Parts: sequence; C-alpha cells; structure tokens
Amino acid sequence: VFTLPAYFSYVIALIILSISIGFNLYGLQISGLFQICIGVLTFIILIVTIISSLPYIEMKHINVHISMQKINPILEASLLIFWSFFGWEAITSLAPEFKTPRKRNIILSTGFAIVIIGVLYIGIALSVIGTKSYHINADNTTALV
Repeated sequence: VFTLPAYFSYVIALIILSISIGFNLYGLQISGLFQICIGVLTFIILIVTIISSLPYIEMKHINVHISMQKINPILEASLLIFWSFFGWEAITSLAPEFKTPRKRNIILSTGFAIVIIGVLYIGIALSVIGTKSYHINADNTTALV
C-alpha cells in the first residue's frame, strides 16, 4: 500500500529511537509522562476504532464455536496479551510507589488492567472479524484504513 523506499524503515526506526533516547536523557519523570501519554493515546485509538467499527460489524462473519468447557484457552490468551502489552516487570518496579501495596492497591490495579485489556482485545477482535477487514482483495485495497 505504501510506496516508500526500502531504507525508509531504518529512518523511521532511527526517529523512534532518537525520541526515546531524548526523553530518557531529560529524566525519569519526563520519560514516565511520555510513556503515560503514549499509553493513553493507544487506549483512545483502540476505543475510537472499536466504536467507529460498530455500525459496520456484520454478525454473519462472527462464528462462535465455543462451549463453556473451552473458555479457559480464551482467558489464558487474554492474560497473555495483557502481560505482553505491559509486562510484569513494570509492576515490580512500581510496587514501592503504591501507598498500601500489600492490602489491595496492586491487586485492584492488576485486576482492572486485566479487565480493560480483555475488553479491548475482544473489541478489536470483533471489529476485525465482524467487518471482515482482514480480507483484502484487488478491488478493495483500503479495507484496513
């Protein structure tokens, strides 16, 4: 779809790396604020994508062949996606910052994060499958836009 030269991926990688190094050079607070902004921006983009695709979802594209006995792999996949997005090491380095980490703060924040990531994952999966945007043919090159 994009007609960029092959070396352009290196230019984009250099720009991203330079931005990351620049924010880290300014200190941990600026780097942390930048990371929070990127996380919030990603969340907003995913929510807007899910909501804007709702009118175009056709239920005939969604086939659910799951029984209640086979729900565990789906839950395990949701947890795996949660940890691959944010990583467990982020919680261990932030644990001392919680006011009452042993009582309930870490447990609550982890639980909320699992629910939020699970809902986002299911919403994006339904959007992609329901709109059939994964199917690009010669007549429709803008299906993923």
